[in-house]
Amino acid sequence: IAEKLMGENKFKEAGERYEQAFKLDPNHPVNALKFRYKRCEAFSKHAKAESDSSTEGKATKETTNTAISACEQAISKEDTESSTYTELICLLADAKGAGGNWEAAIKDLEIAIQRERSHKIMEQLEHAKRKLKMEKRKDYYQILGVARNANDKEIKKAFRKLALKFHPDKVSPDEQEEAEARFRDIGEAYEVLTDSEKRGRYDRGEDVEVQGGQGQRPGGFPFGGGFPGGFPGGFQFRQGGGQRFHFQFG
Repeated sequence: IAEKLMGENKFKEAGERYEQAFKLDPNHPVNALKFRYKRCEAFSKHAKAESDSSTEGKATKETTNTAISACEQAISKEDTESSTYTELICLLADAKGAGGNWEAAIKDLEIAIQRERSHKIMEQLEHAKRKLKMEKRKDYYQILGVARNANDKEIKKAFRKLALKFHPDKVSPDEQEEAEARFRDIGEAYEVLTDSEKRGRYDRGEDVEVQGGQGQRPGGFPFGGGFPGGFPGGFQFRQGGGQRFHFQFG
């Protein structure tokens, strides 16, 4: 049953099944090791899947801790000279990365690569390094409050809602500076995530140049053709110093 659940990508349920199987005979010389490994694999994959679908880009603390604990238990009982030991280290790294701790994931993968210089582990290590780099920049998905697999319709809907909420003319004077900053971030996130090429580069951890001149509205907001769907009658925005701009959308 657990294998079937794994094939259906129901990793959490599979992990729970392996947990039950392990508890039936925790001292079995063969099955105990197998079920520890499979439990680690299932919970690690569940954490990764949860992080991929989360608006914050990481799994919950509970999910992460469950996966880390399962993998650490499996590692503690595995023969340190076996290839399975290295595989478990990689699964542990995945679990830590899913929880947002990419520095710890990188340390584990550096240990794994010393044990086995495989192409797969090298790719995993490079991926972790890119993720760590990405954490130090703006998270456009989090800015818009959408999942990393969000489609254009979901992105546009979130953008429209936030652009209205943080429009600088809709807040009090003492909140205007913060609103302007949020407004810029929202526009920047929208520009990147609705451009398939820019979004692809962003998702791969590559540098993305955000539009800074052509098509940019007065006041420095890169909305180009305006808000998706348009705002009837447009709206006005007063930039610092009292200068007022009128944004007219069809």
